[in-house]
Amino acid sequence: MEYHEYMSKKVKNVAKKQIAKEIIKYVAMTGGVALCFTAPTAIPFLGIFLCRNTDERNRYMRSLLMLNRRGMLKIIRDVERGNSLQLTRRGNREARRVSFLDMHIDRPKKWDGIWRMVMFDIPQKRRGARAVFRKKLRDLGFLPYQKSVFVFPFPCEREVRFAAEYLSMQPYVQYIEVCKLDKESRVRKEFNLLKQQ
Repeated sequence: MEYHEYMSKKVKNVAKKQIAKEIIKYVAMTGGVALCFTAPTAIPFLGIFLCRNTDERNRYMRSLLMLNRRGMLKIIRDVERGNSLQLTRRGNREARRVSFLDMHIDRPKKWDGIWRMVMFDIPQKRRGARAVFRKKLRDLGFLPYQKSVFVFPFPCEREVRFAAEYLSMQPYVQYIEVCKLDKESRVRKEFNLLKQQ
């Protein structure tokens, strides 16, 4: 197989995964999407199918059927109320995994002057999960303050609690909000907050 054929296949696989991810996220967000014009929640999802060319619409339909075959999505056929999609238990697990991987923290324009600290003391037997948690905090923009203490200037409690819960580490993770830090100017500099407050 030539390089350009290999890359073409790779791009198609990435596109398939992205479409499947989009469908799972949308169904999880709406809690079940009716695929008919009678349901108000159907309109945005139908846009996926109606506002694109035939090739793209076919790709979405193939992804829907693939998710159904893999046991992640149930297609419920109902003549009266219209067909709908529902995540299975496996699909819900995948939706949570996707949410964890895609998680980000919105940064307001103005800082409120409160530092968010995440402290954890995770047992050695959970070191794999600890490494994933630490990497996620870094990916979200947290700054290591000490070995198992990370700091962030913007609201993030929901995201921290979700990450801890997703990795089954709630008992080992503490979330704290503080007004002042030792060596605060160094931390402010890292977050470009020297001019604020």
